[in-house]
Amino acid sequence: MILKIEKYKDHNNKHRKRCLIKCDKCDVEGWRNDYYAVAKKEEHLCHACSNKRHGAMRIGKPSPFKGKKRKADHEYVVGSTYINKSGYIEEYVGRHTYEHRRGGYYLQHRKVVEESLGRLLTNEEKVHHIDGDKQNNTIDNLYVCSSMSHHKSIHQRLERLAFDFIRAGIIFFDKEDSTYKCVPEYSNILSKSGEFRETLSSSEYDNPEPSSNGEGATTISQESRTQESSKRPTSQEDDDIV
Repeated sequence: MILKIEKYKDHNNKHRKRCLIKCDKCDVEGWRNDYYAVAKKEEHLCHACSNKRHGAMRIGKPSPFKGKKRKADHEYVVGSTYINKSGYIEEYVGRHTYEHRRGGYYLQHRKVVEESLGRLLTNEEKVHHIDGDKQNNTIDNLYVCSSMSHHKSIHQRLERLAFDFIRAGIIFFDKEDSTYKCVPEYSNILSKSGEFRETLSSSEYDNPEPSSNGEGATTISQESRTQESSKRPTSQEDDDIV
């Protein structure tokens, strides 16, 4: 049973929860740092009783690590990469190559920013991908946010801008496909993934009429964009985003 719950800071100075439990079998009390995993369980056991139970369950079964051998450190190639389950690229930087860090695989976008700034990023600082592509880790596509709330505010403003395009008639929602789509006048400058194929020149951007040969696209004129921006209420949050 859970006797007490309290907050604490781990070695990375992050706020965590831990709980004091009383073992349902041996009545021994002890602290558990994995609060959220313990709280979901109906039965709470100490480490000793838990290990005994799992050990008894494994009797007569082959070891899951049988036949597997961990690679030696020299077998890993520094600079090799892979895509993790979140879609980000992780790069192998070697063991103990960073001060106060264990090394191994490291998020490539944070590594690129740290090399550009000449310092390590703090745990509070987050890296934003400007074009939304998690695997585009060029320095021009990365922006350092001071905190997670700053990072969320950038995504929230991008979402508000998308709704502005809906009100302007550039984007519409297809109820049959349950997807947002671009109007045909603009879709020919977008790729299948929704990215611009090429940057329009200033003359094409200010010209509200499509080109005669069918290439290019109809765009909002400078005057209409000024009117749309004047209708939007200004806020201090918008001014703080760079």
